Amino acid sequence: MTDTITDQQNIEAQTATDQGAQADTQATQKQWFDDMPDEMKGYIQNKQWDTPLKAIESYRNLEKFQGADKNDILKLPKNENGEYVLDEVYAKLGRPETVDGYKLDAPDGFNVDQERVNTVKQIAHSVGITQKQLDALFKADVEYTQKSYESYANDLKLQQEADLNDLKREWGQSYEERTELARRFINKNLPDGLNKEEALTKIEEAIGTKAMLKLFGNAGYSIKDDTVPHAGGGATYGMTKEQAIYEKTRLMEDIKSDPARLKEYNEGKKNADRLKIEKYNSLIAF
Repeated sequence: MTDTITDQQNIEAQTATDQGAQADTQATQKQWFDDMPDEMKGYIQNKQWDTPLKAIESYRNLEKFQGADKNDILKLPKNENGEYVLDEVYAKLGRPETVDGYKLDAPDGFNVDQERVNTVKQIAHSVGITQKQLDALFKADVEYTQKSYESYANDLKLQQEADLNDLKREWGQSYEERTELARRFINKNLPDGLNKEEALTKIEEAIGTKAMLKLFGNAGYSIKDDTVPHAGGGATYGMTKEQAIYEKTRLMEDIKSDPARLKEYNEGKKNADRLKIEKYNSLIAF
């Protein structure tokens, strides 16, 4: 029994001895770069090249990279604070040296907002936009603007035509007279030196074709001398029968909406309302 224990102890002792020897061997085993200078050792350790194969693979990849043309390699420069300075990068990519270096050519007949263009150039230069990139952006903006204007002009034309048709139905046979009175009023009352066509375009865009014609047509009508049409023919531009019917109807509606005026009218008093109605009646009966 005692011999058995002794043999077991010997086995365990031998195992411990072998393990210790193995550890000592591993501890004293040289790294593949141990014979190199300390500076090189530190470099390899930082790269974590624990085998020569890894170092060779890294060098092989470097050769592939260096095989490219040096002009095709983009290095990001840094300032003294380690921050990237991208002006050199932008210049290599094709950004002009200065804002004024950008050249933008608009199509013939395209109205360029120079202030807007200058602002766009400033922004483009600050963010590194190249001339080619800005050309593409400018072209897209011009095309979008042109399409938008064409759509607006078409819609405006359709609306103008609809307004004129509505006004012709409303004014009836007095349409030509009213439009002529509008023209006369405009020529007489718009200030001298004013670009009348431009001013009328702005007014028309602001309130619409129908409203503009009614505005000036009614204004011209309100200050003209009423003239009874005669059978002699020719354009008199006085109040027509149709106008008289229209004005009488409108005046009667105003009178009916005011109890006091309606009472005076029904009593037959010779006030302004009755005088106007009588005038309209005479024109209607003509």
